[in-house]
Amino acid sequence: MNPAVAIIIERADIALGGAERSVFEVAAALRSRGLQVDVLAAKGQSQTPNVRILCADERGKRTGFHTFAAALREHLKQQRYDLVHSVLPVDFADVYQPRGGTYAEAMVRNADSYPTALL
Repeated sequence: MNPAVAIIIERADIALGGAERSVFEVAAALRSRGLQVDVLAAKGQSQTPNVRILCADERGKRTGFHTFAAALREHLKQQRYDLVHSVLPVDFADVYQPRGGTYAEAMVRNADSYPTALL
């Protein structure tokens, strides 16, 4: 059986470009080398059988980090991977590869994505 790799990203929507597109490119490159690759996302499009949307029932366009992390932990209890690669700062990943700019920029963009300043 081929080694299994999980790649974690917040949203599985290649149309967003940037990090989303590059994650799918990395997944395709790994598959071309014979690895089993699943993309684990909170939200997005399940474009192939290898995309697992873990928080589809959550309301809104985005899922809170802790909610997604809990869903990831639950999934990882049920599914075995030889390597867990994440573009999000989860403490259980074997490889952490941040994408999408600096933390400060990412935090500002995340805050700006909510409908009100209170949220």
